[in-house]
Amino acid sequence: MVSLLAFIFILGILIGFHEFGHYLAARLCGVGIETFSIGFGPRLIHKKIGLTDYRISLIPLGGYVKMVGDEPGRELKPEFARLSFNGKPLWQKSLIAAAGPAFNFLLAIIIFFGIFAFYGVPTKNSPNQLSFQKIKLSESARLSVVVTGQITKLQVSDLVKMISGEISAKENLYGPIAIYRMSGQNAKNRMSGQSAKKGAFDLFYLIAILSISLAILNLLPIPTLDGGHLLFFGIEAVKGGPVNLKTKKIAQWAGSAIIIILIIFVFYNDIARIFNK
Repeated sequence: MVSLLAFIFILGILIGFHEFGHYLAARLCGVGIETFSIGFGPRLIHKKIGLTDYRISLIPLGGYVKMVGDEPGRELKPEFARLSFNGKPLWQKSLIAAAGPAFNFLLAIIIFFGIFAFYGVPTKNSPNQLSFQKIKLSESARLSVVVTGQITKLQVSDLVKMISGEISAKENLYGPIAIYRMSGQNAKNRMSGQSAKKGAFDLFYLIAILSISLAILNLLPIPTLDGGHLLFFGIEAVKGGPVNLKTKKIAQWAGSAIIIILIIFVFYNDIARIFNK
């Protein structure tokens, strides 16, 4: 039960922050929001405020922001035309797409700032161990940005090495089951003989690392991901017009296939890792 609650807590923070980035950017750009959902599938809890249906859905492995006019070819009522996503300038659509990953980077920075300001700074040899050295808030802010950048660079480097075959994806790629096990262990450590302070540090450190991973994943140029949308917007900027609808649909089907294969692989990898221990 502790593992499940910790897992839901971590995913809720990661997904909620990511989707709130899209939501906030869309609202600032004047785009109407039809649905803001944490999770996929049937809705469990919901409340409609104005145009937007805010909901928590059954499957906690993602979320989405459904915007007015984000489906090409869908007819809109005249009164909703000014709220349409596709009717906005290219730079605003790009900003909305990039805001989700940006908020995941921001979450990591906020968490590291809290760790450095109230827990201490990492030791030189082990970044997940603390020296508990007191530093100023300004230095905590600077260091949180630096560490987020360093971890991002390391994760991107590892991703490139996995794609090239330089390092094993089986040993370095983790999925929901592995995250469930790690989050549960951190929660149990917090409730066991370890100090509550160290247990909380471990839990939030894990959230920061996963938030950076989620940002990087979503920036990959795969259709259906944020990076895929940014790729289409980049092509649109170069050619001076939107990508052909048929081409976009084929690319999205291909992107969905890639995501499904990746999901199957990480689940298989997580399960194999358990039985190989």
